[in-house]
Amino acid sequence: MTVVPNSMVSAGYVMETTAGVVPATPAFKAWRIKSDALEIVNDLAFSAELNGFRGDVGGVPIYQDVKGAIGLEYSYGILDDMLTSVLRNAWAVNSITDGNTPATFTTQTDYNAGTTQIYKRASGLQVDKMMLNFKPNAVVDGTLDLMGLNGQYTNVAVAGATLVAAANEAPVATPTVGAFAFGAFTPDYVVSADLTIANNMKPRKVLGSLNPADIGAYKFDVTGSLVFFVSGSALNTMLAYTGSTPTTMSFTVGNVTGKKLNVSLPRVMITSLKTVSQSKDGDAMVECKWKAAQSSFAGGNVITITRNNV
Repeated sequence: MTVVPNSMVSAGYVMETTAGVVPATPAFKAWRIKSDALEIVNDLAFSAELNGFRGDVGGVPIYQDVKGAIGLEYSYGILDDMLTSVLRNAWAVNSITDGNTPATFTTQTDYNAGTTQIYKRASGLQVDKMMLNFKPNAVVDGTLDLMGLNGQYTNVAVAGATLVAAANEAPVATPTVGAFAFGAFTPDYVVSADLTIANNMKPRKVLGSLNPADIGAYKFDVTGSLVFFVSGSALNTMLAYTGSTPTTMSFTVGNVTGKKLNVSLPRVMITSLKTVSQSKDGDAMVECKWKAAQSSFAGGNVITITRNNV
């Protein structure tokens, strides 16, 4: 018996033309992930009929879909396809913003069990939530929460499938994360930050189908947090909070020319802020949370991401 260590697990994905349908002769892109908790959900029904015995009856399949999280370390280009899914829009050359056109994909996780190759394949997947974490002295990492229409375990490869090698880009570390700016004001010495993009998705369950008909995307949320030292520039952020004053926010990930990712939020509200002084042996800190909104009350985009930023 061959036990599969995690070091022998690999994954790939391919974008779909039709939601839930694996493309013919797919060219799977090798996926640089660090964890896979994608679950094929298979719900069963047991009858409670009274038949003179104490046990349940049945075990009838009533519903199936896919959900779960993928963990990754950020490197340049690794999120390009995933951003089309979570933002529900296409890249316009090197820029993308939020829209409402779904982009679905199929993933395949390979478990190399020696003579037996096991595949976990999930289709009709969309990114419900993308989270990126920025901590000092660390690699930028993140999580993708996925929802999908169907999945299977099998030892049969997809006919004509190939695997495209991943780009050999180094993980991006937080020393290369550019200044977080609230409007014209840049907090001094940011300690940590995070960004969450969420679609609040739900599967649409219907009669006559074991799987959902599709997946609905509802309220679009972009939120995050920021921790930084108290200094003279912190006053501007404090006043924006107490005055409920909208501001903008931007930051850049990466420091290699032509391989930077810029995040721009045209209208941001600081939803909570507190100053923390815990001991004489530490520094006064600001801990704040923010939420992005449409660029105007009449409409407009919430977020714009630019790649290849100089």
